[in-house]
Amino acid sequence: MALTVVGAALSPVTGQAAQPAATERSPQVLGRLLAAAEAGDRVAMGQVGEYHQFGWGGLAADEAAGLIWYRRAAEAGDGRGALRLGLYYGNGLGGLTRNRAEARRWFVKAAEAGEPWAMHQLATYYAQGWGGLSQDWSQSQVWRRRAAELGVGEAMRLLGQAYETGEGGLSVDLSLALDWYRRAQRAGDGRAGAEAARLERRARAPELACLAHINDALRDLKAQREVLDVLPGLPRYSGADLQARLAVVRAQIEAEMRVLTTARGAYAHLEPITDLDRYHIKQSPAETDEALRGRCLT
Repeated sequence: MALTVVGAALSPVTGQAAQPAATERSPQVLGRLLAAAEAGDRVAMGQVGEYHQFGWGGLAADEAAGLIWYRRAAEAGDGRGALRLGLYYGNGLGGLTRNRAEARRWFVKAAEAGEPWAMHQLATYYAQGWGGLSQDWSQSQVWRRRAAELGVGEAMRLLGQAYETGEGGLSVDLSLALDWYRRAQRAGDGRAGAEAARLERRARAPELACLAHINDALRDLKAQREVLDVLPGLPRYSGADLQARLAVVRAQIEAEMRVLTTARGAYAHLEPITDLDRYHIKQSPAETDEALRGRCLT
């Protein structure tokens, strides 16, 4: 399963592009931040780095200038600055050569300072075996869960995937997977809603199997009825006895179709059945036609 690496343009707090309000990214605000940074405020150092990287406060976007300030912030002990510096090394930004070992070192420092997005990055590094780490799915899930519990929507979604697939040694639990997908959606993750909808559909495989069984049975019965509509007009079926027998069979077919049509009403809201639905049905425990009829028509 592909894992997403958080890009440098993502806020370490929200995961969105770090865009403060216009009044908060003015040259005047930048001037105050610069004064604080020069006075030794490590948080301000990291914020000045963002102004340079993203081109706020009247500055031209300049990754290299952002790097200078992120490094100052990180070396002064700012967790957010350490996260940004790790992202720079991990993605080869600001003129740096990509160095995942150095990125991991700064992510560790940022995580130890309580930065949730750094924890999310470490989860990915353990999962992929990057930065000199041995691939360790168990350790990856430890960091992923910490990030998720601290509000990182993408981590919530990936934790949901782990519960859905059993990744990282987790026991498959579709209920927990769905819960994490929904939490990720509420946290603003753009892909979580589709994952939740897909899993909700998968969880309804038993009902979908009923709908598919009923639809298939109705299709077959309709085909039989169409044949019976033709047979009475053929010379070889003109005898009274054959005509009577055909009428009985047709009545039986119509009665069965009425039963199935009534039963179908309980599942019609699930239409249409997709190829993915049929895949999930096939992955469910096999049932005979008799068992399906007994379960779905009661």
